[in-house]
Amino acid sequence: MPTFSSLRARVLALTLVLLFSGCKSRPKTYKVTGRVHRGGEVLKVNQPQVLGRVRVQFVPIGGAGVAGARDAVVDHETGKFAVKGPDGQGLLPGKYRICIYQYDPFPSNDVLQGEFGEAKSPFVREITGDSDFDLDLAKPN
Repeated sequence: MPTFSSLRARVLALTLVLLFSGCKSRPKTYKVTGRVHRGGEVLKVNQPQVLGRVRVQFVPIGGAGVAGARDAVVDHETGKFAVKGPDGQGLLPGKYRICIYQYDPFPSNDVLQGEFGEAKSPFVREITGDSDFDLDLAKPN
């Protein structure tokens, strides 16, 4: 018959096994924030969130991050943005092309005429930790 301390050790071991078997390790993600503007001026749209919208989108390059682009939440008054990523935890590390669209009205007219869209955007950044980007359309390089 097992002793009390031997039984207690077995219960503790079983508890730890059960506890850790249900845990899924998640890849590290990083907070990504910033500001989008043209020469310090906020990109203006008519009636933000209704007729006009500034869109900042992070598109993975070469297998970075996860499949598919991630949109940032943009404050139309300040131009500040934050990328929530999957599950609201931020972005996976890797290289991203940052696309910027100034829809007025949304979604039919990009005032920037695709100049900062996925095919042309000069904004490419590597995410290796929490990041804060200043995206000035007047000085994209």
